[in-house]
Amino acid sequence: MKTNFISKIAYIVFISLLLSSCIDNEVDLTGFGDAYILVEVNGQDTVKGLGLHAYSYSEFKSVVVNVTGNQSLTYTLAPYLDLKQDFVYTTPLSQYAKTLPATGEYIFSAVFTDGRTLALYDRLTTDIISPPKVTRCAYVKQSAAVEVEWEKVKLADAYNVKLIDQSGKILFVSPAYNNSTTTYSFGSNTQGWQASTSVPAEGQVLKVEVAAYLMEPTLVQDELQCISKTRSEITWGK
Repeated sequence: MKTNFISKIAYIVFISLLLSSCIDNEVDLTGFGDAYILVEVNGQDTVKGLGLHAYSYSEFKSVVVNVTGNQSLTYTLAPYLDLKQDFVYTTPLSQYAKTLPATGEYIFSAVFTDGRTLALYDRLTTDIISPPKVTRCAYVKQSAAVEVEWEKVKLADAYNVKLIDQSGKILFVSPAYNNSTTTYSFGSNTQGWQASTSVPAEGQVLKVEVAAYLMEPTLVQDELQCISKTRSEITWGK
């Protein structure tokens, strides 16, 4: 069963922390490729994009992804936060569509910095989950914290919460919580603020993102099938 999906999501959320202490160019080549669907609400429409993630304890030089049977689909991944063990691609939000990304086998052709190559594989299906319905999202002055509540998402395996500024920079990331969690609160002293950020100034307008995760139904490797997101606006300190 999906016994490790929380740790898998925590890996994705806190990849910079986990990989910074795990660099080892002497280990045998190994890696993983993960293709998943991104779901958001845009006005009255539920739109979808594609996420691709290649990760290894050895450094990548490049990663290119193709879809079996559809040679017109080629994606070039880039380092995540300049970490060369972790390459990603995300459909730009302006290019999300009502239709699903192409399903089937995604082939990650990885070239490592030492010249060695490795092919990684992941199969993407049509399974998706709905974006969370947020029922409360506000900065509460009495507790000096942001309080968030949402309804359970059918089939979701886990959730987490982020705080994002108007430029799209992630300021705060919560841990990943199991599917029984529907509330979360955080303040200036809560663990999860990113090292390169500071607590927002009073009056700063920000976005709170609640993400729900659906994992692939596999016993071999915990990998993502879908991430659905909902964003709400708050004013810090008010």
